Amino acid sequence: MNVLLLAVIWRGVAIPLLYELLPHGGGSHTEIRHTLMDDALCLLRAADIRVLYADREFVGYDWIQGLARRGIPICVRLRSDTLMDDWTAKDWLSRLQTGHAGLLVDDTVVYGNR
Repeated sequence: MNVLLLAVIWRGVAIPLLYELLPHGGGSHTEIRHTLMDDALCLLRAADIRVLYADREFVGYDWIQGLARRGIPICVRLRSDTLMDDWTAKDWLSRLQTGHAGLLVDDTVVYGNR
């Protein structure tokens, strides 16, 4: 069994806010994620969310579009084979300079969103 957990970061500490027990060992489905976000938006406004950080399993066109419709900015760790414009994330990351751990890509289409 897995747990889908939504936490808020306050003064550098992650505080669990909502969770959903998943009836299987795999990842969450988009519908469950949207339901959890809807529940969270009963507690706070989308405008209060500075950014939603997500791991690489939290990708997909419908998920990203749903966040965009709600006005929630997202920062997600991408799998190396994720296609961004005509490049994979691995191609983008291969351009990193020594000593850098990641990069910020603006004005790039990922799952139909800039």
